[in-house]
Amino acid sequence: MYFDGSKMLAGLGAGVILTSPTGDNIWYVLQIMYTDSNNVAEYEALLHGLQMATSMGVQRLEVRGDSNLAISQVNSEFDAKYPKMAAYWNAVLKISAPFEGLEFHHVSRDSNQAADVLARLGAKRDPVPKNAFVERLFKSSVVWQDEGKDAGANGREQIIPPVIEPDEEIIGGSTLDETTSAHEVMAVIAPWTEPFLTYLLCQELPDDQNEARRIMRRSKAYKVHDGELYKKSTTGVLQRCISEEEGWQLLADMHAGMGGHHAAARALVNKAF
Repeated sequence: MYFDGSKMLAGLGAGVILTSPTGDNIWYVLQIMYTDSNNVAEYEALLHGLQMATSMGVQRLEVRGDSNLAISQVNSEFDAKYPKMAAYWNAVLKISAPFEGLEFHHVSRDSNQAADVLARLGAKRDPVPKNAFVERLFKSSVVWQDEGKDAGANGREQIIPPVIEPDEEIIGGSTLDETTSAHEVMAVIAPWTEPFLTYLLCQELPDDQNEARRIMRRSKAYKVHDGELYKKSTTGVLQRCISEEEGWQLLADMHAGMGGHHAAARALVNKAF
């Protein structure tokens, strides 16, 4: 099984490819209809792919993805320190229990291009190949403890059935009819990169004049590539901009000594910031 998640200006998407021992493929596109991080899209792809394999009676499965965070967490190489990531991690572990054999492998992006294409189609809400399955997800597949609220009997996480809606019209075309009954009102905080992406791609600015001037001034240091925001360094190297959640995870990994960096502590902190 190959899986991938994608976060673009249009939204979130996920792609899964299940390949049988005889070479037969099942393509699956997930349109994630709420705002969240790229890591969540990756985990939703992984979780839905495992659910598909379970429903098909698969007993042995090799999972491949280019999400270093998700693969490392399910392999217990990284700790899931944040409640949301811990909830996804626990959900994957629980759904993995029935398999007789299950392995998770991290692969390069070049080796995961097919799943990446499907994930991008889901994120952009574009038409997909006729032989692909399309579903829409209106809220997270897991709930988690946040700001002292209980999320489950164990106080940590609780798996809930994903709210998905098959749409036969999307499989062959671009029609997207949303039913209001399937929506959930959610309070979300937009990533800090969103105003820059909106300005660079659509030439749209915030209504606040001071904020608009700030975006215009600072956007000169950024560039958009494949729907993601990059900062141009003085040496010409493009540095991918990440969310606050990914930043905290990166700092935690650096603090734990992962990556084998030989720079001094102060130099390494300066590079991180």
